[in-house]
Amino acid sequence: MSAVAAPFQSGDFVRLKRGPTGSVGVVWQIHPKNFASVEVYWLASENSTRSQNFKPEDLELVLNVIPEYAVKLKNMLFSS
Repeated sequence: MSAVAAPFQSGDFVRLKRGPTGSVGVVWQIHPKNFASVEVYWLASENSTRSQNFKPEDLELVLNVIPEYAVKLKNMLFSS
C-alpha cells in the first residue's frame, strides 16, 4: 500500500477557491498527521504576516502569474 501524497508542498503559492479576494499565499506546513490541514501564510501588511489553516480542497495552486508581494512573502518566510 503506497503512502498518500499531500496535494501541496511547503513553499507552493496558493489562493482560496472561493472568497472575497484573489490574494495569493504561501504554503508553510502540511500537518503530517492530518493532510486535511494546510497552514498558509498571507501578507497582512508591508512587514507582517498572518497564518490560517485550510482544507486542501479549499485551495488552488497558483502557477501562472505570481504577484510580487507573494514572492516577497515567500522570501520572508524561507530566508531564516
